[in-house]
Amino acid sequence: MRRVTRIRCAVFQPRLSCILRLVIINANLVGNYCVILQPEFAERFCAKSKKMNFSGIVIGISAFLCIGIFHPIVIKAEYYFGTRCWWVFLLFALCCVAGSLFTAATVPSTILGVIAFSSLWSILELFKQRKRVEKGWFPKDPKRDCK
Repeated sequence: MRRVTRIRCAVFQPRLSCILRLVIINANLVGNYCVILQPEFAERFCAKSKKMNFSGIVIGISAFLCIGIFHPIVIKAEYYFGTRCWWVFLLFALCCVAGSLFTAATVPSTILGVIAFSSLWSILELFKQRKRVEKGWFPKDPKRDCK
C-alpha cells in the first residue's frame, strides 16, 4: 500500500534559504522535516518529483489528430458513398474497442479507445453531413442520389 507523506525540504545555501513542499511516495522519514545542506544533494533528492509524465500530452495530441483526421473522412465518405457506409465506421470502432480492452499498456489502450469513440461519433456525423448536403452547405456528388 502506498503512503503519501508531505514533508518540508529546507535547502540552505550561503545566501539563500528556501522551503519547498514535496509529495514523496513511499517515504520512510522520521518526523516532518528533512534538512538538506548541499544543493547538489537537494537536486538529486527532488529529481523524483521533477520527472515529467508525457502520457497525457501524447493522449491529448492523439485525440486532437484523431478528430482532425475523422472530419474529412466523414465528408468524403458521405460524398462518395452516402450514409450506406456507416457500418464500416461501426466495425472499425468495435475492432478498436476490442484492441483497447486487450492492450495492457495505458497509453496505447487509451489511444485506441479515443479512436473507437471518434469512429462511433463519425456515424452520427455521417447522418448530419447528409442533412448539411441537402441544405446546400456542402457539395453533392452528381453521380449518385443523396439518399
